[in-house]
Amino acid sequence: MSFDDGVGSSKPPKWQKSSESSMFPTIESSSSSSSSSLRSLNSIGFFLHHRTVENRPTFLSFSLSMSSWSCKKCTFLNPSSQKAACKICLSPSSPPPSSSSSSSTTPKWSCKACTFLNSFTNSECELCGTRAPALSLSSFKDLIDVSEDANADSSVGSVFFPLQPCKKRKMDDPVPLESHGDFAELSAFQGTKASMNAVAEMGGSSSRANLKPVKIMTYNVWFREDLELRNRMRALGQLIQRHSPDVICFQEVTPAIYDIFQITNWWKVYRCSVIKDSHSRGYFCMLLSKLPVKSFSCQPFPNSIMGRELCIGNLEVQNGISLTVATSHLESPCPAPPKWNQMYSKERVVQAKQAVDFLKETPNVIFGGDMNWDDKLDGQFPFPDGWIDAWEELRPGENGWTYDTKSNKMLSGNRTLQKRLDRFICKLQDFKVNSIEMIGTDSIPGLTYTKEKKVGKEMKTLELPVLPSDHYGLLLTISSLFYITLTICTSVLERTTVGAFQYLKNHHPPHFTPSPTALNYKTDNSQCLLVNEANADNPYRFFTWKVTYGNIYPLGVRQQGILINGQFPGPQIDAVTNDNLIINVYNYLKEPFLISWNGLQQRRNSWQDGVYGTTCAIPPMRNFTYTLQAKDQIGSYFYFPSTAFHKAAGAFGGIRIWSRPGIPVPFPSPAGDFTVLAGDWYKTNHYILRRVLDSGKNLPSPDGLLINGRGWNGYTFNVDPGKTYRFRISNVGISASINFRIQGHLMKLVEVEGSHTLQNTYSSLDIHLGQSYSVLVTANQPPKDYYVVVSSRFTSPILTTTAVLHYSNSWQKVSGPVPGGPTTEIAWSLQQARSIRWNLTASGPRPNPQGSYHYGLIKTSRTIVLANSAPVINGKQRFAVNGVSFVQADTPLKLADYFKIPGVFNLNSIPTNPTWGNAYLQTSVMGSNFREYIEIVFQNWENTVQSWHISGYSFFVVGMDGGQWTPASRGRYNLRDTVARCTTQVYPKAWTAIYMALDNVGMWNVRSESWARQYLGQQFYLRVYTSSTSFRDELPIPRNALLCGRASGRHTRPL
Repeated sequence: MSFDDGVGSSKPPKWQKSSESSMFPTIESSSSSSSSSLRSLNSIGFFLHHRTVENRPTFLSFSLSMSSWSCKKCTFLNPSSQKAACKICLSPSSPPPSSSSSSSTTPKWSCKACTFLNSFTNSECELCGTRAPALSLSSFKDLIDVSEDANADSSVGSVFFPLQPCKKRKMDDPVPLESHGDFAELSAFQGTKASMNAVAEMGGSSSRANLKPVKIMTYNVWFREDLELRNRMRALGQLIQRHSPDVICFQEVTPAIYDIFQITNWWKVYRCSVIKDSHSRGYFCMLLSKLPVKSFSCQPFPNSIMGRELCIGNLEVQNGISLTVATSHLESPCPAPPKWNQMYSKERVVQAKQAVDFLKETPNVIFGGDMNWDDKLDGQFPFPDGWIDAWEELRPGENGWTYDTKSNKMLSGNRTLQKRLDRFICKLQDFKVNSIEMIGTDSIPGLTYTKEKKVGKEMKTLELPVLPSDHYGLLLTISSLFYITLTICTSVLERTTVGAFQYLKNHHPPHFTPSPTALNYKTDNSQCLLVNEANADNPYRFFTWKVTYGNIYPLGVRQQGILINGQFPGPQIDAVTNDNLIINVYNYLKEPFLISWNGLQQRRNSWQDGVYGTTCAIPPMRNFTYTLQAKDQIGSYFYFPSTAFHKAAGAFGGIRIWSRPGIPVPFPSPAGDFTVLAGDWYKTNHYILRRVLDSGKNLPSPDGLLINGRGWNGYTFNVDPGKTYRFRISNVGISASINFRIQGHLMKLVEVEGSHTLQNTYSSLDIHLGQSYSVLVTANQPPKDYYVVVSSRFTSPILTTTAVLHYSNSWQKVSGPVPGGPTTEIAWSLQQARSIRWNLTASGPRPNPQGSYHYGLIKTSRTIVLANSAPVINGKQRFAVNGVSFVQADTPLKLADYFKIPGVFNLNSIPTNPTWGNAYLQTSVMGSNFREYIEIVFQNWENTVQSWHISGYSFFVVGMDGGQWTPASRGRYNLRDTVARCTTQVYPKAWTAIYMALDNVGMWNVRSESWARQYLGQQFYLRVYTSSTSFRDELPIPRNALLCGRASGRHTRPL
């Protein structure tokens, strides 16, 4: 609908003291097993249908040795010595191609994203999830699938099997159930597969259970094509990528808009209700769905003089439960007496009644779109009992105007009109509405248009901002009733299986029929059966990662890298505050593997931190599903592999946590957002570096630096002149601090590890190991290409690498000398660190200002002083904290603490102040109490810069200076506006002090971010303890927790 009626720094000083063996089988469990069925109910919130829908970065292409060969089944690159069969899946090596064999080969299509060859029956790439081109499938539609995986179990979250099942290998016998008292318990990893089998029994024949909340978007995209159409549609695409709706209802789509949509990345994951060139009208409605589509249909309204219709999609949300989503653009206001924009339309009222009558027989209906409805003139929307208006249900009292000429500045100069034209009308039997929000309310940065407006007798030219549309969009989230919560208490139940079954039978969604054997579990008077996903009201994002070896050439030399979904660096994670991240990681390596999430605080959930002190590593040929939440966080972070020195081989990637819609951000939305993963790199393979460290020697200097996995000028950032871009820079290196700068451009610092900062301007920034910064850069220089420079700090020699900042209208390549930067100056870096301050008036992840937390007024309960050192113990180089060099236990400390396993660690086995005796080896754990407020001083007597990280926390860096810390040093603390972060540097022969509130129960890693020092002992664990067993303080052990060491054979928790 349209009502538009006219539409630097000085020379750095020297340092000076300042006043400031066999693959695990796919286990088949009997679906009638009482225990497997029961545990499936327990696991239903964790083992879900995983599907990655984020943008997939371009895959690297490597030139491979002619002597190597790639397995056709799992794509693993086998060495020439491996002649008979693939190392990973044991598929036989391929014979040389011959013309005679081509005719018998099963037809395949090549994925555009990762080039993997997929069976013609696959509608999506088996490796990366990219949708198949329509022609690739239709050209094979009459062929018979003869692939040997045709009957493969497709359960996600099941015990790991190769990319395509291999029947050449003898499988182990199924692991039997172990009987424990009143119920049968599955052994550690069998429960995953059994869970999914039981879900299939309860929900239908399919083994996949897609139980995550469903997001539906409706948006009138505005058919006006003469007003920045491409930029508006690009902004709309960014909204889609940010919110990742499962279903989209579009109105006013023109053929030109349809063509723009088709070439975007986000389009690939949707099925569309409209076939290209099928509409001869000027504009139309359409549906897009990620969910499985049963059918699309269209019902024209007989009384429409504008050709309006009802578009309907019948979708499958989960086993046996369907959802009907419909959209329409009901009759628009048209020129008629008594005034030109008369809202009332008898045709519209009839159309609304016809739509509801057509849809009312369906049990689950979402009817969303541009209704053009005026409650005053058209009356109440004509839906019967059992239907709701989602906005009125969830946000009573709020106007909900999706067409607002006052708030939408693009419409300034139009006649005042404020109406709730766009709506979601729902009838839900198996779901409930969770949330609804208005989207697309922000103008597009740097984009304006001019409009003439008659004021009195004069014509004035207005310069107005541009928004994605003249309407705002709506985003609705719904959840399955069974998914949200199903609580069975003994006060309600009989203490028998029959009673439990009867309760489920009376309270389950209509399409869910539980088996009596699923409830063969006894309770006592104090127990309650609970199936509850604690974070069900927050959006879920699903990822499936396949971790493999692969050849990489970052510094021009072939190395064995670790890839995630074939990518180096790994895929980007995008999330919004409080989003739940379900990440299913398959380990194709030959050794155990773990991923840690640098900066994600894992509130109440140190089980998911991904370091060996809390989590068992994922064994080879197995998988594990991380369940994370970006609870009350925003900002820039990264993930990395935490065990076996894998960090030196890759498998790291960026994490961006965006502010929720409606939470103010203290700067305009940038035109683009770039992740910069920079750091030092070794040409030597990681396992050789590991051997060097294990032999008792330190590592040599790195061989070079990388920017996003590339060497010199290997990466390009494309910008448009005059626009501002956000660069999120993380130091993901092994041993060196870096300096980041962009030739000829200044950088405005806006965020540090989740804290909005005072927006100081810098020509270059020091970024120490493990740290992350966000800066805004405006492309305001003459059009040409510029160097993006990263150089090492405090090293000899100084290492340098570059990327390219490319202006879209540039014809001049980078040339000339690389701009210089600071090298070994310590005082310069110290002063810059002190200049980074908290923006007290800006909101963080919540609406309240950051400065409302007065950290400097809280009295600390104790002071802990941590001094690093580099002792030689038993003739080998080690690193230590307070004289204790950490050694890994045979069992993760968190598991030992939970199961009360003696002999794994001793509490307070590391002193809280430095000792000057001989250093020793110990599995060091420091005790602390929940809700303490402590002061930690990092004292560095060595000649190298230290970088310290504390998992699970953000702390306030209140002071840093040279020399020895004393209580008198507190007089120089910044107790007003220092920045809160999770990683801090300590300069040579200097100290850094932090304040930290121990508000996160768990076992947390305190470590050096210099990875050789961490590997050789410069770390320990901080046990934050409470005697409370409330889930408000700490979440219980995950049901899918890996159990290893002395925890093997134990069990997580029963239903």
